[in-house]
Amino acid sequence: MADMIGLVDVDSKIPNLALMKISAYHKTLGDQVKMYDPLFDKPDLMYASKVFDFTPDYAYLPTGCEVVKGGPGYDPAARLPFPDYDRIMPDYSLYGCDYALGRFTRGCPNSCPWCVVPKADGTEVRHVADLSDFWSGQKVVRLLGRHGIKPWRLMFYVLVGFNTSRVYDLMRIYKLRDLGVSPFVMPFDRSDDYQRRLARWCNSKPIFKTVPTFEEYVA
Repeated sequence: MADMIGLVDVDSKIPNLALMKISAYHKTLGDQVKMYDPLFDKPDLMYASKVFDFTPDYAYLPTGCEVVKGGPGYDPAARLPFPDYDRIMPDYSLYGCDYALGRFTRGCPNSCPWCVVPKADGTEVRHVADLSDFWSGQKVVRLLGRHGIKPWRLMFYVLVGFNTSRVYDLMRIYKLRDLGVSPFVMPFDRSDDYQRRLARWCNSKPIFKTVPTFEEYVA
């Protein structure tokens, strides 16, 4: 008998790759999969994915069923409980994605003190998947290859408050905007008022477009 699988995206700013792989895997088993609605759904099995450890946990997880929590926000060492999960074709319909998401490698030798990748995947770079494992002919990926990357499609994470000055933080943000791409501020210390305000100004695109400089932002 098919199970009802509930999914919770606790804090992703972009479509959650792990949840799309979970959805794809369970659909191959004949299960019903959907983003969890606490008012109406009674799942047989739940998956919750959290990216950041400072994000509050989801407050409406159901009782009476198994809840599998994963992602670096819960445990950097957590893995999907499926065989060869890096090669599972994501279920792009879960978010209505018209572009592909995936990874070719895991691991990083740089060991930056603010980065979770070495803790999650080790310091040795290794091949884990091919393009055919996560690209299923999406038109946007083909346009990138044929005609070059369109700047408006790109988002760059900007770490602030680690070892940079405020002047340098703003210079990087303004430079990315001048290039036509979207900067996204990642505060190193979310208890710092400056870093929080900088993130609110930059990451709220309506504000970022109408308030041209951080010095003019009042909040």
